[in-house]
Amino acid sequence: MHMANVPSTLYKYVTPERIDILNNLNIRFTQPSALNDPFEFNLSFRELISSTQLHDHFSNIGVEQTFQNILNKMTADEKAIINSLPSEQLTTLKNDLANNFFSLSNIEKLNNTHISPNTARVKNELYSGLDTTIGVLSLTPNCSSPSMWANYADNSKGFVIGFDTQNIFFNRRRSKSDEFYHLRKVIYDDIPPAENLSEMNGNLLILKNKCWDYEDEWRMLLPLNTANTEFNTDEGNKISLFNYPATAISHIIFGMNATKSTIENITKAITNINPNSQIKIFKATKGATTFEITPI
Repeated sequence: MHMANVPSTLYKYVTPERIDILNNLNIRFTQPSALNDPFEFNLSFRELISSTQLHDHFSNIGVEQTFQNILNKMTADEKAIINSLPSEQLTTLKNDLANNFFSLSNIEKLNNTHISPNTARVKNELYSGLDTTIGVLSLTPNCSSPSMWANYADNSKGFVIGFDTQNIFFNRRRSKSDEFYHLRKVIYDDIPPAENLSEMNGNLLILKNKCWDYEDEWRMLLPLNTANTEFNTDEGNKISLFNYPATAISHIIFGMNATKSTIENITKAITNINPNSQIKIFKATKGATTFEITPI
């Protein structure tokens, strides 16, 4: 199912060395920690849970249930002693439990002593889980951005791959709530940290700071454990590559400063993919204020 609001073509800026994307017909889906934005998948919340939320939680459990839970953990002799108390004393005991254990001040102490100190550790564990689970492919509808040609295509020495977003590769969503296997537009917003985990923005996987909005990013997420090829670089970075069909490529744009060798190698790679390929070839040239994309 193709989403109507997805641009028909999305582009990937790459350096000249990434001709392997064409030669091998596979492409990297990058774990968040290896992306250029250090705040990707930022778990922005101040505390795990508020004392008020804890108070409401315990209040929902109720004194009777809590009292019964305590009894269940006692020995038979201890239970017998408690159950032998006069009803008035049992009521007093339960009231004391409600007034002390269930009081907001005591729950605040419980939170501050045992739960809040674990906030940083839990954040790190959650982020680590996301980082080892999710791979990101970043694309854009803009193929003539000077800053992106500079940053991601080796100062215009590289090239841009145009992908046909109607290709089945980009349209494998398994349900309406599926986070994976389909293209999604990144949301750019400066959202302050949530007070607690449950109030954190639900668009975590597609949310970025406004300073990145010039990239106009669309992304697809895939589970890293489904990668077709995995290896570690000499620096110890894990690379996860996913196969894609040759039919997903619609055209190639050479950078303004692409060398003759780069152009020849990429042209050869396209021919090897399919001698009768319908992949169109363009060249970026210098316009008055930005790049102009000219057919070859």
